[in-house]
Amino acid sequence: MGSVPFKNIARAYARMGNAYLKQERFVEAIKALDKSLLNDRTPATLELKNKAEKLKEEKEKNDYINPELSIKAKEEGNDFFK
Repeated sequence: MGSVPFKNIARAYARMGNAYLKQERFVEAIKALDKSLLNDRTPATLELKNKAEKLKEEKEKNDYINPELSIKAKEEGNDFFK
């Protein structure tokens, strides 16, 4: 039984990472792209990984900003000072 070339393994992981990225599953995408880069470091995969990390960061920032929670915290603060 022959072994599979590293480039083929890297390509499969890159495709998995791209699929996860399109599903907005950023953690899984980054993990798959890391595995791809371990097998064959290509500029396109590295660029895709950087994009996934940036989108993950933006999503975390947007998830942190929640208008309902900010209004509730403001009301609690106003009640505290009354």
